[in-house]
Amino acid sequence: AEQTASMEGMMRASAQDMQKGKTTLERFVTGSKGEGPGVIGRNDLTQSIGVMVKNSKIDSIVPAAAITLNKIPRLVNTNGSGDIKMEEYIEIADTYEAARETLRVAFAMLPAEEQQQGRKVMQALRAKDTERMQRYIVEG
Repeated sequence: AEQTASMEGMMRASAQDMQKGKTTLERFVTGSKGEGPGVIGRNDLTQSIGVMVKNSKIDSIVPAAAITLNKIPRLVNTNGSGDIKMEEYIEIADTYEAARETLRVAFAMLPAEEQQQGRKVMQALRAKDTERMQRYIVEG
């Protein structure tokens, strides 16, 4: 669910940058400096969704959320080639939001004990990610 929120935010920020009139080059430069989402490619999104669905095993846990997320590659591949358009970023952001809501509802329906187990798993994954990032910063 956190990853869908992060990706939704990136899509909305990309749409806002375009609405402000930032060029592709300007968006690329700010993204490379860590000052914005940068330029997100169609292939990048397609691969990102594939990895997210596979690694999270969401298709076996909350199939409806996986179905919703898998709409994103179809959106980016059906709507053309080249840079993603502002309207597409918004539609993709809305799709991430819908998937997260599906996950939230499914989680809320779990017994309290399973919810607590899920929270513990997420805390452990978050700690592992933080440790890996800190190692990367120190060694990088």
